[in-house]
Amino acid sequence: MKGNFHVRCGVGEKAVITSKPYLSLLTIEAENSPIEILFMNSIKLSENVAWLDPIVMNTKQQIIEAFTELENGNFIKEQTNY
Repeated sequence: MKGNFHVRCGVGEKAVITSKPYLSLLTIEAENSPIEILFMNSIKLSENVAWLDPIVMNTKQQIIEAFTELENGNFIKEQTNY
């Protein structure tokens, strides 16, 4: 599946997302309240991945630095107002 898309699903409705040629299939059903789905993907990056939930970086050193910044309160570099 290429590209990004946004799906709204009302109460009792189903959203079925398929992808070919590998035939990925995802079915989501809104039962008690409406839901929104934002699906994003991109080309495969040939980069190392270091993961320690909830942070994903490229190296273990970057993970350590990220958690240090998180503990020191300077992990977020820019403030965004939604």
